[in-house]
Amino acid sequence: MSKCKYILVCLLFLLNTIEFQAQANRSKLDSLLQLLDTAEDTARLSMLKNISEAYIPFSVDSCHLYANFLLQEAKNSDNLSFTAVGFNMIGYALREMDRIEESYIYFQKALDLRLDLKEYDKASNTLNLIGTAYHRTGDLEKSLDYYMQAIEQAEINGNPEYLSGPIINIGKLYSDMGDNETALEYDLRALAIARDSDDIGDMAMAYNNLGTIYQETNHLDTAKLFYKEAMKLYEETENLSGAAHVYNNMAIIYFREGNPEESLIHFRMAMEMRLASRDMISYSQSLMNMGIYYQMAENYDSAIYYTDSSIAVAIEYNGLLEQKDSYLVLSECYEAKNDYKNSLKSFQDFVLIKDSIMDENGLKNIQEMETKYKSKEQQKELELKDLKIKREAEEKKYAESKNNFQFLIIGITGACMLLILVLIGRGYFTKRKSNIKLADINEELESQKSIIEEKNKDITDSILYAQKIQEAMLHSHTDVSGVFPDSLIIYKPKDIVAGDFYWWVNGGDRFYLAVADCTGHGVPGAMISVACANILNKSVKELSLSKPSHILDKTTELVVDAFSINGIEQTYITDGMDIALCAIEKLDSGNVAIEFSGANNPLWIYRKNGQFEEIPGDRQPIGYFENKRPFTNSSVILEKGDTIYMFSDGYTDQFGGEKNKKYKSSNFKKKLSSIQSLSLELQKEFLEKEFEDWKGTLAQTDDVCVMAVKF
Repeated sequence: MSKCKYILVCLLFLLNTIEFQAQANRSKLDSLLQLLDTAEDTARLSMLKNISEAYIPFSVDSCHLYANFLLQEAKNSDNLSFTAVGFNMIGYALREMDRIEESYIYFQKALDLRLDLKEYDKASNTLNLIGTAYHRTGDLEKSLDYYMQAIEQAEINGNPEYLSGPIINIGKLYSDMGDNETALEYDLRALAIARDSDDIGDMAMAYNNLGTIYQETNHLDTAKLFYKEAMKLYEETENLSGAAHVYNNMAIIYFREGNPEESLIHFRMAMEMRLASRDMISYSQSLMNMGIYYQMAENYDSAIYYTDSSIAVAIEYNGLLEQKDSYLVLSECYEAKNDYKNSLKSFQDFVLIKDSIMDENGLKNIQEMETKYKSKEQQKELELKDLKIKREAEEKKYAESKNNFQFLIIGITGACMLLILVLIGRGYFTKRKSNIKLADINEELESQKSIIEEKNKDITDSILYAQKIQEAMLHSHTDVSGVFPDSLIIYKPKDIVAGDFYWWVNGGDRFYLAVADCTGHGVPGAMISVACANILNKSVKELSLSKPSHILDKTTELVVDAFSINGIEQTYITDGMDIALCAIEKLDSGNVAIEFSGANNPLWIYRKNGQFEEIPGDRQPIGYFENKRPFTNSSVILEKGDTIYMFSDGYTDQFGGEKNKKYKSSNFKKKLSSIQSLSLELQKEFLEKEFEDWKGTLAQTDDVCVMAVKF
């Protein structure tokens, strides 16, 4: 099938889907209209609200009409709560009709009533809608202010249903401003709240926004993972507008990956979906993206056509940000065609809109930055002035002392010249003898170098073979994920082979998981890790021990025996390992029973509600220890959605950051808390990026091993 036919089939399928959804909405609307005639009092007001909302996808005018009916009847029945709903719905309809200034009036009336009635959650909803209206018009400062107020109102009752929306919008706002780091913090927070409240719509929006952030920072594979999660939820809720956002973003990724045909298909599908769902601001963005696509393909006539269309739609629907971006693209296209007159005019329009946005939203911040800058400049001037005064004083002092030393310097210079002549004569004969000797030494060094290089090659080959042995000892992540599908393993040896290792055994009715950190790293650490892993296997498989504390007790005994010198008591190698060991058993109830025992290393648990728990390990290693005591066994019941983490100290001990300090377990805990709403597949992406960003250009400090399982 040709690409053109494929695009046509996709679009026809899409339009059929849209029409099917529209028919379902109209069917629901017809049922509501029939019931309206017989409904009375509060039930009738609720029905009018539902009818107004049902008209949103395909008739904003009808939405506005029934919102007015609702307001009038709510006033007549003196129902203040539904009166506020009426004001709010009218404000929403006016916003969608791009009568923004009128919408503010009705939103404010709804807000005043809801605050008087102490309906703080609903007041939060109104404040969030006001924020989105200002966001659309490019007034980012006012928009942020209303989003913040929305969060404050939602937090009064602690209802997450109204909390995630404004937080998502703040993330989008910071993303629009180019501050992806702050946007990421808000989107992760919103995702966690939406997951806790099972708000699928806000979860999908958060996933999509996270994908956009990673796409803009050129982490395309991570972006795809987020878009995949967003699309699942949009399909589940039949949200065509949301799905269009994902198609649009995936089109950009395909283009950047050098797949223009697939990019064009997704751009067109996104554009048709946005037009069909009457999301005109987003439709304007799609038209601009089509323009950019043809600009990159150097088809400037098509690029100008789509960009002009984008500007026309953006002007009609007050999309100031969309106008700004489209004028810039249009200017570049005209310049490429050597039409400098139209290029200049388009660029002037771009600057005019950009300046107007900054006048409204950025003036205060600019003034603060300018004041801060001037303060720094003044400080620099004072420092330079002080430095100049000190330098002049030093130069004066030097000039005064110069005359006193002049004769002394002449005398010393003469003596030195005489001494140099003597040394030159002596050095000539010494150098001649040295050169002869040096030639002999170089010849010997070359011979030794060849021997060393050959031995280094033999050693490296041996280490690489040892790496294969160690890898064979470790189970692959595929083996682990076969039992625990949502799991992660981060394994980064400092050298070719490592002292850290992860271990697991299927014991039939229970599974054993462990992360161990043996003494040292490189070859010595690897030798100990192989020995310790074999001893763990023996404790479980041959000796049939099942309780983690008993396994560690026996492993300690066998390790001490293995590392003793000639069997003489009190003469031991103190090498051994730290370890976190879990025995996991699935219960009939669907929950999971875990027994844990640790040597210096803990077990971290994150409950699905975000609560953190830690079960510490005993403060003693596996190996020789003077005050050795039996290991402690701990038990805990976990539910579906809970996550466990085991790790060596390599991640937390890594040096880096601005001050070249250790990462520390406190930062690791904060990072894990911030990404609990993500799957472990995505968490792995975050943790690996965090480690590399912290490490920067420094060398890796130690072996790194992290294992996690979400039940």
